[in-house]
Amino acid sequence: MSLLNSKLEARFAILSMFLLCSSLHRFEISPIVTTIAVLFSRGKVLIGLIYSTPLIALFLIWSLLLGGVERIITFIALMSVGFLILGLKPEEVAYALMFFRIPPKIAYAICISMRFLRIAFEDLRNLLGILSIECRGFRRYSMLLKALTSISILRSFSIAESLYSRNFDLNKRIVLVRKPKIIDFLLLASSIFVFVLSLI
Repeated sequence: MSLLNSKLEARFAILSMFLLCSSLHRFEISPIVTTIAVLFSRGKVLIGLIYSTPLIALFLIWSLLLGGVERIITFIALMSVGFLILGLKPEEVAYALMFFRIPPKIAYAICISMRFLRIAFEDLRNLLGILSIECRGFRRYSMLLKALTSISILRSFSIAESLYSRNFDLNKRIVLVRKPKIIDFLLLASSIFVFVLSLI
């Protein structure tokens, strides 16, 4: 199951993300937000959380030292909502942002960063497979960090060169938008319900 394919419509997903993130000001809502993200992504959020285990462990240690368990649960809920959006097609997200009157430069910058994150996830998956054979422990993570940093720099240069060579223009891009399905309406309705619940 791939983390980066979603059947959700981008405008509904962005509205739902905004509502779910806005409802996280109350700690009790965080498990509900995570559950909604997992259910509507059909388990793909769980894959993203599994890949992010080292980051979650680091944040867990930090939050236990400085503030308690509430922060880690809220952090996991934020990551879940982020993975819900990350599974969308970047072009659809850019169009949805422009639909909500976000300037095209910002929308396409987010689109490019989403593409870069997809490439970084694939590189991370490949590096984890290679480094699991070679080494163990802290050495594995330090080699992983060095390799991922150098690969990310090379990938960012290649993306910039690709945009330059194709003579990228903000005004020429036209994206077709999918029609909302029942699952999109259910996601938005559950997000509204959680948001109203957090206000009570």
